[in-house]
Amino acid sequence: MSGGKGGSTTSKVEIPAWLEQAAKENLARGQGVANIGYTPYYGPDVAAMTPMQMASMQGVSSAAGAFGLPGGGMTGMEGMPAPQTFAGGVQGYSSGGLYDEALRELETRRPGQYNAITGMFVDPITGAQPINTFEPIATLPVLPMPAIPPANSQRDDRGRDGDRGMSGGNRSSGGGTGSFGLPDPMSGRISSVGPIGRDGGGGMGRGK
Repeated sequence: MSGGKGGSTTSKVEIPAWLEQAAKENLARGQGVANIGYTPYYGPDVAAMTPMQMASMQGVSSAAGAFGLPGGGMTGMEGMPAPQTFAGGVQGYSSGGLYDEALRELETRRPGQYNAITGMFVDPITGAQPINTFEPIATLPVLPMPAIPPANSQRDDRGRDGDRGMSGGNRSSGGGTGSFGLPDPMSGRISSVGPIGRDGGGGMGRGK
């Protein structure tokens, strides 16, 4: 808008309907893809030993045994699990089982946190939609900013009071305890946002 002796003019910028609709569809598509969650890889990560490699290790073991050296009579595969067979007869080892085991351990030790994480995505078995959704930003609590005293007042305080220095003898750096709305790792309950202290932010509370 501009004004002058000749009056005023108003300009308005509008998003074309076709672009607005495409943007909405793009955001919906992105949300749908995000709901899928992490897709683990269950294919081979490391190739297994070939028959020639195993024969070579067996030859070294036999030679060591003939001279009474350590390692004689061993195959070289001690301590190794049996390799898996994949498509095309490829043999190797996959970390997919370790990933599944880690998930089960997390569910056992921290069930609330496990449910909070997995609830954000579709059920990998049934395909059911997520049960945990994010709140719109507009509904989240706004944390007040701590008051910052002027630099000259801090200098005057230090000059008048010897026990107020860098250590903060009469004043702590926090103004109360509280969490930041994170889920409890055992129950999954969302904690309330704690207060922010006026002397430096939420933290360890006030000193005596």
